[in-house]
Amino acid sequence: EVRTQAPVSIEKIASSQIRLDVESIVTESREVKVKYNGDVKEGYQPVTVEQEISSVEVTGAESAVRKVTEVRAELQTEKLSDGQTDFNLKLTAVDRKGREVDGVWLGQERLRFSARMYAQKEVELRTSYAGQVKDGFKLVEFEVPASIRIALPDEEADRVFSVTTDAVDLTDIEKNTTVDLSLHLPGSAVLAEGQEAPQAVLKVAKITQQVLKMNTSDIKVENLPAGRELSSDSSTVAITLTGTASDLSALEKKNLKLSVNAAWVSRYTVELPRSEEHT
Repeated sequence: EVRTQAPVSIEKIASSQIRLDVESIVTESREVKVKYNGDVKEGYQPVTVEQEISSVEVTGAESAVRKVTEVRAELQTEKLSDGQTDFNLKLTAVDRKGREVDGVWLGQERLRFSARMYAQKEVELRTSYAGQVKDGFKLVEFEVPASIRIALPDEEADRVFSVTTDAVDLTDIEKNTTVDLSLHLPGSAVLAEGQEAPQAVLKVAKITQQVLKMNTSDIKVENLPAGRELSSDSSTVAITLTGTASDLSALEKKNLKLSVNAAWVSRYTVELPRSEEHT
């Protein structure tokens, strides 16, 4: 019952409700990055040389924590120089669009790190391979980038002209394969901005056999002693060729040369060994 004093009167009584959504509090780890803002001199890039932590715990309502893609500290590039500088900046949890996520708290509020400007340089990429592809197959192509773009301090740039990698292991490969190259970056070097991690493309083909018949009259006789003759009781000889299907399909009989070394021929009848040359 609700009572009032004149001249106040009650027109309507309605119940009021407040909706409360309850969520679990969760804690998850997120990567910590430094974001550099501002203009950079052409041919240079900002680089984080040392960083106190690489990840931090983010705590909050499950829906809020789920929005956080990374935790970052932001720095204006005008504060950087050719030398290494130390910083201590506030950390912020952000979503995939870089917007701050409210309603979460971090296990560490600030990030200590050092940064400086690096010069970008394109250098030769040197790599090799080791081992053998699977029996019955042949490596027909080993494709790697000829060069790679790196970034490093000015004082190191004049001394670096190439980057090497671990040898690519071919063992038991039986199909076309792409392999990530393991780089040996010199000194303080890092990959330049926009440079993707290099890969090697390996192409293999199955080995097959093909039999060709050739006229014995087309066999070239070499070093036949004077007064000797060489004859055969067969007008043709079968040659077994081994190679990839593409190589064998492109092969023409006119490009085959057969020869025998007759320096050892005597008056006896013997079976001549033969050599095969593919030109």
